Amino acid sequence: MIELPLNNITVIRTSLTWEEAKKVWLLRWSGDKQHVIAARLGTNGGRVADVLTEKTHVGSKSAAHQLRSD
Repeated sequence: MIELPLNNITVIRTSLTWEEAKKVWLLRWSGDKQHVIAARLGTNGGRVADVLTEKTHVGSKSAAHQLRSD
């Protein structure tokens, strides 16, 4: 039997920054799906969902809306 080393899985990110949260909204409004946004930001879909349901970064939606209006 040949033993192969298993890949080490390392969690690099556990949360998004405020700026990234605003970017989540902008990407979502431009039509990107949550898993695509997560891949672009190097995180998992749960972090993106947390922003979109406003569990985290409350107010980022209105801040992103202001960026979009400018």
